[in-house]
Amino acid sequence: MDISNSIHIDGLNYGEALARFGSEAAFIDIVKSFIKTVPDLLEKTKRVSRENLDEYAVVVHGIKGVSRTIGAAAIGMKAEELEHAAKRRLLEFCITENVVFQQMTAKLISGLTAFVESRSVNIRKEMKAAPDENLLAQLKTACNRYDMTEIDKIMEELDSFSYRENNDIIEKIRDCLRSSDFPSIVALL
Repeated sequence: MDISNSIHIDGLNYGEALARFGSEAAFIDIVKSFIKTVPDLLEKTKRVSRENLDEYAVVVHGIKGVSRTIGAAAIGMKAEELEHAAKRRLLEFCITENVVFQQMTAKLISGLTAFVESRSVNIRKEMKAAPDENLLAQLKTACNRYDMTEIDKIMEELDSFSYRENNDIIEKIRDCLRSSDFPSIVALL
């Protein structure tokens, strides 16, 4: 049976996601991060006003990237529309289309949550002594540059291991990423 055809989550191209991540286990790891991060970002987009259009554009830009990464192209496209509209100061468009965006994204999060919960995947990660110092230094640089592509790449690598020492720093970094608090990540590192 072709697993890519056996899973249906509204708003997600599972086959594309599986091809990108190589395995369901890797996809589930990324989805868990999405489920933990995106609701906080989505909350920040609930109230659109002329005063917060710049911040709104930044937040929907972040949702756009992570949505496309996991194979949720429609949400990525809607976020891109909203980002461009916010940058052009089209408040009424943002207010109207934000309702659709909120519903689409909430539905995807719900579907992904059910999917993850339906899988009793217990993946044992390779154990290392501590997080790689070079990766942490690269992460600090990426945070200073607000380079989400690089941050995501580094976090994916850091998340692929468990650590005997300093394992909690990865979770602290994740907490800061949920709120896009890059200065706190830099301070941790």
